[in-house]
Amino acid sequence: VMISSSEVGEVIASLEAQVAKSVSQREALSVRFHLDRRQEDVRKMLARCEEGIREMRGCLRELREEREKLDLAKEAVDKAKARRETAPGTKLGKFVVPEWIGGRSRALLVASKGSETVQTVDLYKRDCFVLGRQADLCHIVLDHASVSRQHAVVIHGARDGAEGWFLIDLGSAHGTGLKGPHDPEFRRLRPDTPKPLVIGSHFRIGKSTRLYALRRDDRADAAAPAAARDQDEPEDDGVQEEPAAKRPRTGEEAPS
Repeated sequence: VMISSSEVGEVIASLEAQVAKSVSQREALSVRFHLDRRQEDVRKMLARCEEGIREMRGCLRELREEREKLDLAKEAVDKAKARRETAPGTKLGKFVVPEWIGGRSRALLVASKGSETVQTVDLYKRDCFVLGRQADLCHIVLDHASVSRQHAVVIHGARDGAEGWFLIDLGSAHGTGLKGPHDPEFRRLRPDTPKPLVIGSHFRIGKSTRLYALRRDDRADAAAPAAARDQDEPEDDGVQEEPAAKRPRTGEEAPS
């Protein structure tokens, strides 16, 4: 389960306080024992206290190393968000960008709830989008209890003779359902197994009622060179939320 650096920091602070308390207890026991070395019960308590302090300090070392890894992962995500191309091998939290990533193709990822469009993502803005609940490690954030911290990835590349967008479930607890344009129903993806995401495909994240659809992007002027269009586009994530006033709450789930 992915946790944030701040959550690890809270555990570290709590454990440091416990270590300080145990050190104080050890000092008091040590004074008692040196006054009368015949106190066997005090000697045993002092030994247990010493062992507990060693174990907690070992845990602290591991937690600090874990926090450093999480900080590095967040830094990698922040850098990835700031650029359009993601290098193979980049660690975006628990997701390691595969070697086959590359290129981009124009498409829109449109999220809807019922008949209402709640979010539009311009996939041409970058080659990799992480979806999940943890904002500092995701490009597209879903605030729903069934959504994992890092749940799924939409990524562009070429593999197994196919080139385009792919959908990957990141071993989520509640799964990712994908329905192709000619499929009769949604099928749960196998974890860490890329599946082609073609125009007309739909997918669901966990038990959220939000439905994602891959649509053709017909907004650009077909006569304008792609490079000229790119020059006019602002550098952003390509994620556009509909105004809250247009999104009536259904009571079925959290905002996502």
